[in-house]
Amino acid sequence: MGANEILINLLEHQRGVLARLRELIDEERSCILDSKIHRLQEIVEEQKLVLAEQARLSTQIIRLLDRIGNQIHSEETFSLSMVIQYLPEPSASTVANYQRELATALIEIQREGRINWYLAQQALKYVDFTLRLISNNGTPQTYQARPQSEPRRSVRLLMDSCA
Repeated sequence: MGANEILINLLEHQRGVLARLRELIDEERSCILDSKIHRLQEIVEEQKLVLAEQARLSTQIIRLLDRIGNQIHSEETFSLSMVIQYLPEPSASTVANYQRELATALIEIQREGRINWYLAQQALKYVDFTLRLISNNGTPQTYQARPQSEPRRSVRLLMDSCA
């Protein structure tokens, strides 16, 4: 199996790993919204394993890109975009498609992860408020951590960064 086929297989496997990570992120959001803490812990553990697999694949791809660069007799570090230029046509278009798919998947995962982080922060604030309300020490409790204008701004910033 040549370097082209190995690269395509690694990228295909990486696509599968990112798809699984996306599924876990969606499931994580459901657990956050439904307060399924035990399942959430299992999801986080599985996410760690998936991210470790992603790191392993990325390392293999970088090593393979270096090997391809050495075959071309170049001293510079090769990126996936640079390698595509040297691949024969059927492989080049396949790798370019995987590159686009992986870039899109990574952007989606980052966006969805930020939303989950925001939801988790809001859930923790609500838990904190509830605990303060239960332990009522004589001071009135309101469910407002900031002045009125700041929550709107933070939600707007979140949505702007996720869009």
